[in-house]
Amino acid sequence: MARYNYTQAFNKLIQFATLFGYKVYVNSDNNYVLLDVQEIHISPNPIEIKVYYLLHELGHIIVDINQFHDDDYEYDIEVIAWLRGIDIANQLQIKLNIDKFNKLKQICLDSYKN
Repeated sequence: MARYNYTQAFNKLIQFATLFGYKVYVNSDNNYVLLDVQEIHISPNPIEIKVYYLLHELGHIIVDINQFHDDDYEYDIEVIAWLRGIDIANQLQIKLNIDKFNKLKQICLDSYKN
């Protein structure tokens, strides 16, 4: 069985981001989206993990976190952004190892519980 091409998937997601006017920067210090300047930053990781982080950050664009003004919603926004990332993957026919994706999602979400 051929290995899935996550580099191709990552490039497809970068193209998807440009449809919304966003530029993707790789090898940043962390993973985040800046809605006001339309930038997505992705940290150095194995390509599959970069795909998962980029899906999450694209999820924030769909959620539009600007509509929330209360920090009490931060955890909920993160959950929704991860779910929107799955929707984007399905829309673009990007294969997810759902166990790996959910493990990464949970690690990230746990950091918001402190």
